[in-house]
Parts: sequence; structure tokens; C-alpha cells
Amino acid sequence: MKKIISDSDQELMIECAVLHYEKELDQIAIAKELGISQRSSFSAFKGSTGKGAVQITIQRPYFKHMEDELRDLFALRDAKIIQVPKLDPKKTIIIWYDYRN
Repeated sequence: MKKIISDSDQELMIECAVLHYEKELDQIAIAKELGISQRSSFSAFKGSTGKGAVQITIQRPYFKHMEDELRDLFALRDAKIIQVPKLDPKKTIIIWYDYRN
């Protein structure tokens, strides 16, 4: 039997997720910000992913292809591309290091 989530519980889950993922607050800071206990903050946050309020998408295959090209082009042992979410999504920081011998 599926548990029905109240609107207020759902709003709390979403607010906890926003504070964590967008504002980068930890559970203690979230609890303080919302005026709730740390346990309530943790439960709401965990519930946000379990109940579908938060969906995490990793777009690694696109970056993986670019990393492979960088390795080949510059004769690198390894290359990692990291997209920084607070910048314009079209801007990407490219980091490469450790040349092959």
C-alpha cells in the first residue's frame, strides 16, 4: 500500500532538496534555516529522492567522449571535464593533467 504524502510534507521535502542542491547547505544548516530538527531535515531530504521530488541525472557519456578526444589530442594519461552548475551551462571548465611519457 502506497503512503499518501501531505502537501506540507511534499513542500518540506522540496525545500530541503532546494537548500541542499541549489544553496549547498548541509543538514544542520537546513534544519536551522527551516526551524526544524536535524532529524526532520534528514528525513525530508531523504524522502525527496525516494518520492520523486528530486531526480539526479548524470550526463557523463557526453563528457566521456570529449575526455577521450582530449586524451588523444594532447597525449594525456587522463582528462576530466567538469561542468560547474552555477555558471552559464554552455561554459565548461576543462581540466587536463599528467602527460604520458
